[in-house]
Amino acid sequence: MKLEFDPSIPPEGYFTPVVQECYLAQHYWSAAAYMFLIWEYVCTCPYEFCHIWRRPITKVKALYLFSRYFGLLFQSANHVIIMRTLSRLPVPSSTCLHWFKLQLVAFIFLFFSMEAVIMLRVYALYNHSKAIGFTLVALLSLELGTSIGCPASIMPKFKFDAICTSEIAPFEIFIYGGSVLFVQLAIAVLTVAKRNAAETSVDSKIIRIVLRDGLWVFAVVTAILSLLVPYSFVKQVAFPYILFSWPISMFSFITCRVIVNLHNIKVEKVYQQQLPQRFTGRSPSEIELPPIMVSGGIELADLNL
Repeated sequence: MKLEFDPSIPPEGYFTPVVQECYLAQHYWSAAAYMFLIWEYVCTCPYEFCHIWRRPITKVKALYLFSRYFGLLFQSANHVIIMRTLSRLPVPSSTCLHWFKLQLVAFIFLFFSMEAVIMLRVYALYNHSKAIGFTLVALLSLELGTSIGCPASIMPKFKFDAICTSEIAPFEIFIYGGSVLFVQLAIAVLTVAKRNAAETSVDSKIIRIVLRDGLWVFAVVTAILSLLVPYSFVKQVAFPYILFSWPISMFSFITCRVIVNLHNIKVEKVYQQQLPQRFTGRSPSEIELPPIMVSGGIELADLNL
């Protein structure tokens, strides 16, 4: 890694120890997020080969593949950009803006992939209730509106320094963060409301995993927003590598892990011991996700995982 300076521009104002420290922080922070995603890929590669590539692709498996490989490809490209394009100071503001937009698009795509998987699980918990379906669509629409509207309104306000640090954090960031927290809280409430099913359902273990995953996803997303949004606004500075690098990796990780966790249940055992009559004539290998049951024995529709 080599930090270069444009010889045609006087170095005063950007060739300082603080600038160099910020650049190194940007590099190591982004590299750590990239390495984390590679480590996660290595850990889940055997599962992916057996349960994704060797079976027909469904819509949720497509979300898995998108989250996995789009996240990896983006972090690879982002690492190259930081090592090459952003290593020559000062970085033009137009380049910083393009880099910011690129990370924002990746952030939104991976975030909504994660949301889609989480909401599908909640939808299944409620046996594909139309009311719950409309509620989830409304929540997703709220997030989509703020995810598009807030960035569109704040982009002209951003001013970048020599290392692509924004010198202002507009108030609209709070609006976006608040809408996401509201939606996450609503999903968590809907998930926890089904906790009694874990006590009475024949598939209580599966429901407990759904509840557990829903709560830790809520905790992780809430922690990310609760730390980044207030800090950026109070300090009136936005570091793109902090705002995007780790959240992008975490969204990819969450989406894939949520799908992996249910597949790790012993499907053969659940099939043979708990559901001998409901799936007569259907082999366990054909059940892409162990069927989830709510109290009273009502079968939830297939999640197509």
